[in-house]
Amino acid sequence: MKRRTFLNACLMAGSASVFNIGCAGFGRCRARQIADGAKIRIGLIGCGGRMCGSKNYGLLNNLCGEEIVCICDPDPARWDYARRIVKERISPDAALRIATYYDYREMLAREGGRIDAVVISTPNHHHASAAIIAMEMGLHVYVEKPMALTIEEVRLMHAAAKRSGVVTQVGNHGHSMEGMRRLVEYVEAGQFGQIRDVYCFDDRL
Repeated sequence: MKRRTFLNACLMAGSASVFNIGCAGFGRCRARQIADGAKIRIGLIGCGGRMCGSKNYGLLNNLCGEEIVCICDPDPARWDYARRIVKERISPDAALRIATYYDYREMLAREGGRIDAVVISTPNHHHASAAIIAMEMGLHVYVEKPMALTIEEVRLMHAAAKRSGVVTQVGNHGHSMEGMRRLVEYVEAGQFGQIRDVYCFDDRL
């Protein structure tokens, strides 16, 4: 299946035929409601360095009392690493209760009714598909940067988020920096005149 076909299928009414592996939640476009004071139940998709890295970098090392219900990674060694962090940060019992999966589609199908949100920290080419499936189930989504690989994927994700009404965030915190916000203000105020071209450079490619 071509990537474009795959992503479009996520938004079709018949998407259950593509992803249905035993979950009645697929296709339900209603944001999951969380009661005041309730513990947020989270599913982790991808348990590599961005999720389980150092205390200043890894998302798991910055838990604030959330419940990690399930984790997904194709490498079982990462399950143990994630469990160890949960054991240290929350409790041994919390670590033992975590369900583990190789495939995020299976995880969402089986655990979608037990979680409120997902954190997506997979290789970049899985960001859009995992996020769209989760949003279509009414799950709130935090996805690491980049949001997606193409503008088309971004538009599909935006449509899914708007339709489901879920809370979403992309981990691109550089956009919140003072310099970036000032730049946006200058552009919107027309202080640079008419902008015809934009050139981007990344020294990490």
